[in-house]
Amino acid sequence: MEINSKPENSKTHKGQSFFDNDDPDDLFQILMDALKTLWSNIRRLSTYALNELGGYQTIDKAIKWCANNPHLALILFAGGLVTVGPVLVVLGFGLMFAIITFVGFLLLEGTLLTFISMLLFICFGLLSMVAVFFVTIGVAAYFGFTQFTDLYGSLERYKNIFVSFLQPQKESTSQRNVSQTNKIDVVASG
Repeated sequence: MEINSKPENSKTHKGQSFFDNDDPDDLFQILMDALKTLWSNIRRLSTYALNELGGYQTIDKAIKWCANNPHLALILFAGGLVTVGPVLVVLGFGLMFAIITFVGFLLLEGTLLTFISMLLFICFGLLSMVAVFFVTIGVAAYFGFTQFTDLYGSLERYKNIFVSFLQPQKESTSQRNVSQTNKIDVVASG
């Protein structure tokens, strides 16, 4: 019997790996094809070992020997459990703790990220409320101070002084232009 490494209904993904494509559906399809191929190869190998290599005959011989020697079979079975049991317990605990760690890490990271982002938004919200509070207090204090000290009246007074300072200069400039035109008229007429 020939062992074929490709199942009959699998699609070939030439040169593709999990990192070549960003689409999760394609990655899932590649993974499923790889698992189908692996399962198919395991089934073929076990069928080949049991049929062609005499696996069924070996199992039948072991059952007959256990039936003829039950005490020795029980001792070998107990020895096997004592030997394999701790290994299976350690592997089971290791796998269980790996899964718990992975899930716990996801939950912990998700919880921590959520909690920290909520704290960040709360801090920004409080900071903005404090800023609005201090701006409101500052604006109210400014307007209250200006009402109390009559700062607007004094500003109006300074504004009037500045306008009056600029106003005579405009008049003097226009008067100079009039006087120069009068001089030109006098020179032209004389």
